[in-house]
Amino acid sequence: MTQSSSASQQCESAMVHNTAASGADSWLPRPQILTRLMQLVSSSLDLTDVLLEITRAAAILMRAPVSSFWLVDEAMQSLELGAFSDPQMGSRFPLQRVPFGAGGVGWVAVHRQTLHVADVFADDRFLSLDWWRQESLRSFVGFPVLHEEKLLAVLALSARQPIAFT
Repeated sequence: MTQSSSASQQCESAMVHNTAASGADSWLPRPQILTRLMQLVSSSLDLTDVLLEITRAAAILMRAPVSSFWLVDEAMQSLELGAFSDPQMGSRFPLQRVPFGAGGVGWVAVHRQTLHVADVFADDRFLSLDWWRQESLRSFVGFPVLHEEKLLAVLALSARQPIAFT
């Protein structure tokens, strides 16, 4: 078993155990999930493993079916797909690279602001709408990942219903 799958299984097991013990709507407090994530990913120096764990934790924390992490390529003025929380769903996504300004993640990259869209089919910024239909996804939230005002990445969440921030 790889370190990544072991870490992922530990994280999922802890969250499933807590949910089963406390009721279906009960989740570990967000700080605990983040602390656990930091412990799990700090044991791996593989960027792919770390990004996969971040996307999985984001999807769990926000109760979204899927999350993706897009890395900035300043030289190409584009975003490159780093990880999908659900690798099978990610393998069906038709784009591996998106220019700044294109799609929801490209908009986030240009504006360096969170973008919350309840219905991607009613918003002309979105690409690959056939994929969204195929996966029965409709809403999007994208977050810029910044360090000292420099854009490093975009974290995107996709869901069947608008994502609630509570």
